Amino acid sequence: MINKRTRDMHVDGAAGGGRGSWWRVVLIMVLGVSLVGLTGCLGSDGRTGPPGEPGAPAPPVGAPVPPANVLPSVTITDAYIRNSRPVVEFQVTAQLASGFGVTFEPSPGDVEFTVARLVRKDDYQTWQSYLTTVAGGPRTGPHARLQADQVRGNHAEGLWESLGGNAYRYTYPVNVNEVPAEYLNGVEPVTADDWVPASQIDMRRFVVLLRPGSNWEAAYDYMDAGRGETKRAVATASCNSCHDNLSAHGSNRIGTETCSNCHNQFNFSSFTDSPNAVDLAYLGHEIHSGGGLAGTQQFLRPRWTGVAFPRDIATCVSCHDSVQAGSGAARAFTKPTIEACSSCHDNVNFATGAGHAAGPRDNASCAGCHTPDTPPPFASSETLVEAHQDAARQFARDGNLRYVIDSAERVGNQLTVQWGVEYDGSRVVHQEDGWVLSAAIRVGAFDTDFTHSDPDQARPGAPVEQSNAQNSASQSGGTYTSTIDLAGKGITGTVYVTLGGNVNSADFSALVASNAIQVVGGQPRRQVVSVANCTTCHEDRVGVFNKHGGNRHNDVQQCILCHNNNSTDIDRRELNPRPYIDLPHPDGQREQATNFMAMIHGLHSTAAGFRGDDLWITGFGSWSHWDSGSSFPGNIANCTQCHDGDTYYPLARELEPRGTTVDSIGGSSNVNTHWKVSATMAACSSCHDSTGAQMHMTQNGGVSGNPWNQPTIDASSFETCSTCHGPGRVADVRTVHGLRN
Repeated sequence: MINKRTRDMHVDGAAGGGRGSWWRVVLIMVLGVSLVGLTGCLGSDGRTGPPGEPGAPAPPVGAPVPPANVLPSVTITDAYIRNSRPVVEFQVTAQLASGFGVTFEPSPGDVEFTVARLVRKDDYQTWQSYLTTVAGGPRTGPHARLQADQVRGNHAEGLWESLGGNAYRYTYPVNVNEVPAEYLNGVEPVTADDWVPASQIDMRRFVVLLRPGSNWEAAYDYMDAGRGETKRAVATASCNSCHDNLSAHGSNRIGTETCSNCHNQFNFSSFTDSPNAVDLAYLGHEIHSGGGLAGTQQFLRPRWTGVAFPRDIATCVSCHDSVQAGSGAARAFTKPTIEACSSCHDNVNFATGAGHAAGPRDNASCAGCHTPDTPPPFASSETLVEAHQDAARQFARDGNLRYVIDSAERVGNQLTVQWGVEYDGSRVVHQEDGWVLSAAIRVGAFDTDFTHSDPDQARPGAPVEQSNAQNSASQSGGTYTSTIDLAGKGITGTVYVTLGGNVNSADFSALVASNAIQVVGGQPRRQVVSVANCTTCHEDRVGVFNKHGGNRHNDVQQCILCHNNNSTDIDRRELNPRPYIDLPHPDGQREQATNFMAMIHGLHSTAAGFRGDDLWITGFGSWSHWDSGSSFPGNIANCTQCHDGDTYYPLARELEPRGTTVDSIGGSSNVNTHWKVSATMAACSSCHDSTGAQMHMTQNGGVSGNPWNQPTIDASSFETCSTCHGPGRVADVRTVHGLRN
């Protein structure tokens, strides 16, 4: 039987020229395109648009395609064994980044093939490659290294056939009935006994991998063929939700199926006798856990010790997503193994029983105690699933624990807010039935951007806040009424009201409750980032994104009320002791902007190694430091990983946000005296922080620092970024960042 799971993906590929590759690129004009449309594609000026630079015409038929502009796709159509040799048939299609279809003929040397078999080794399913080699180069360990191998389509003993219509067939240079030579030639510690008998083969996995080239990106496909259930615990799409897109070994390896064909129990490392060292099940867990719960880093390479996993490490579904990976993902909970579990639980010795309540155990006995639905008989009352969940947060999520604003009304300087807390659809009451509330109401002001800064607080840009609102409010049936005096607070125009805080129940403390927001007298600020984009990387065990001890929960609009264009960390820097003797602060700055726009761009681009300077921000009692070792896992150029729609484009002047405070000169609440960075420059320079980039911005209307306060910017500054970087322009953000349609 054929068990086929197909997922095409594209990753940014390094230049691959100089390999003797040849590609014939021809535009496919889709049938039914009108004459007018065809003329436009071939270079017509098109209909009249607004003044500005004309868009670049599409390339004519047969014209060379610009570098890195081809997005190929590989699809395996069949895989089988013929005359004892693996055979795979596949098709290659492609399109340009603009969406035009193209056809091209890959050189055999640009296509790689792997093939492995799924076998049972000591009650553990693992892949074993038919293609093997002994790695060369210096080795620090006692053993040579047996590793899986791959072949290219131009291998002398393989057979590459073109079937026409972009279809190809490849016959591997290997006999599936023979033991690979490396298992017979004394490659310590490997022997012929390590080649698992054919009777224990469950499945074969064929992978076709198109290597990245000078003007095309990598692509792959795989097919599992055989009997029984395959092993696929992690979908490539799960990895790409953070890694955008996951690739390794010079961008030449993409897809979890490609990884597992090599990274398995038969890929021996010279650093240790244990095959766990490079087995994907072990390696993936240990990298993300930062070296395990005990921090022993048994086999972890030095380059991975600085990895910071942005989620709760016990959030198994972050990677083991049953929807994306198919039924095989359930094996994370139904088929626990020592190889997987010991990668995090490295304080347990399963062979001797040290640290394990049930004593010595092997893989055959794991599922007997650890099941998804039944607690183990030793030491714990939790099932395997429950042990990897936060019970308090699961309780909150199950009952949709949330703050609710029923109404908010301003009359003069008095703001009246009616609110409550709901669990399982019913209102809860402070200090009844075990419930304890800790509610905070925060109020800000908005026109095209936030204008507030409470004069009674030291932090620039601070909203007006009523803490412990449950104590001063009147209450009836779980509905609370709070009144806030806004006199002298500078709250004008549209009023933003947010409500949030921790909640305790009879059984749990510090429960995470969803926040509430109400806008009074106007329209809310446009949504630039949705929390759904944040949770693709940042979420806890029950799918929640929260900060500040759970008080800020699953709503970016709540974040930006405090982290606004006027906010800096100067108040916290004055409170925190100096961490270094020779500087007043680690970065030598008096204050750092904490505007959400600049801060989030800055910390992600610093972690990605793109930004030149480290970023230091001080918060509630401690410093936060981001540097190039912080390991941002994604593609920092992909604006759409965070941004909704096309909100990454610079705005028109009348819609432009206010400038970002870089020096709160004149006092924290005097926002019109603060020295600012103009809006678009604040966003772009938080990533593009080189002298040349900032000079480019100032030459095109951007301003920064003395004497540029908000009134001066409004009167004299005009950023012209959209002239070149707007939609369809000569340096469209979408184009220069390599974003996809």
